Amino acid sequence: MVLRFVISQVFVPALKACNKTIDGGWGTSFDWVPIDDAFAKAAKENKKVMVIIHKLSCKACRYQKSWFSRSKAILSLSTNFVMTNIEYSQAALHPKYSPDGSYVPRILFFDSDGTFLKDLMAPSKEEGVLYHYRDEQELLTTMKTALKG
Repeated sequence: MVLRFVISQVFVPALKACNKTIDGGWGTSFDWVPIDDAFAKAAKENKKVMVIIHKLSCKACRYQKSWFSRSKAILSLSTNFVMTNIEYSQAALHPKYSPDGSYVPRILFFDSDGTFLKDLMAPSKEEGVLYHYRDEQELLTTMKTALKG
């Protein structure tokens, strides 16, 4: 009985905290890689990198996470990418993560050599938020385009 209490009060919350750190709320089924390792892994596996930049307190980020994390189609295509997500504060340190501003959420694609793929943007191409995806279909379109090139 005491052991069950300790597990439920100590280990389960700690495990949940770890998952939040790794997936950032974007879905625990995805193979998330820390940003510090993502580009080396991409080079080794010859895969493109998908970088999601977000804030925990952002309403638009929470909305995007809701459809992203449940999408079986995105999950399926994600195996062809090195997937990483970072908090806005991390992204602010690197200009390459702010090609058209510092809004969130934004999803950027990089080649396996680390080159930013500026043409892989949301199909809506909304001025000032070129890398913000309104819905699952927009992101899937860009992911499929990335895999063709």
